[in-house]
Amino acid sequence: MHNKYCLFDNSSLITGSYNWTYSAEIRNAENVIITDDSVVCNDFKSHFINMWSHLDAVADYSHMSLSEAKLDDLLQEYDNIYEEFQSMNNYNIIESDELELIKDIKKNAKITQLATIKSQEEHSKPRLKNNLGMRCRIGNVNDMTLHIIEQGQVLPFASVKETSTMIDNQESVCCEIVLGNSEEADRNKSILKITLYNLPKLKAGLVRFETKVRMGINGYVDVTFSCINTGMTKTKTVHISPEFIAY
Repeated sequence: MHNKYCLFDNSSLITGSYNWTYSAEIRNAENVIITDDSVVCNDFKSHFINMWSHLDAVADYSHMSLSEAKLDDLLQEYDNIYEEFQSMNNYNIIESDELELIKDIKKNAKITQLATIKSQEEHSKPRLKNNLGMRCRIGNVNDMTLHIIEQGQVLPFASVKETSTMIDNQESVCCEIVLGNSEEADRNKSILKITLYNLPKLKAGLVRFETKVRMGINGYVDVTFSCINTGMTKTKTVHISPEFIAY
């Protein structure tokens, strides 16, 4: 439910972007509106009753532990998961050893990846079937594909690309990695997105970024996106289907 609000005693309403999470309180930029306006409260109450009446009751549900989650999902969302656990740890909601568990999951995953790479390297030299690139503005044309790893490249392989802001006073930028052979980014498969916020407000082209991409023979793609001006860095890992690799 993205429509986030809470109505108390039909007379006090809290609504806004606030996600009702520890991260929303500590690390996100959120807004909250609190009102006792009777018209507004009644409108929200009517909306909730109408929405509730059209929903099926949930009879069965279960909690899922981290050990049950898919490894690919954990690696792709690692930064968000870790920061959420770190927020809960700061509030003493969880113990510090639970925070260490998150680190261990990623560390063990990397060990498994390296073992798989070493084993497969002894038997084959896989190649990438499609271009791996990022959505960029090229030659004053938006939504083009900047090639990072070319089709046919022997894996494992790593590459680094530098880019910059496209408009003045740009406050955020999204690094989107795409897979496919079209020069138009929209016609390729989007596999990963990383967004950096709170960029320095400078003229277009003066805020610079570095994108490091490494792809292993087992289909794991590690992306590190950094703002050269500020040093802000985020890293994500995604696993692509074996159909995109020729063994």
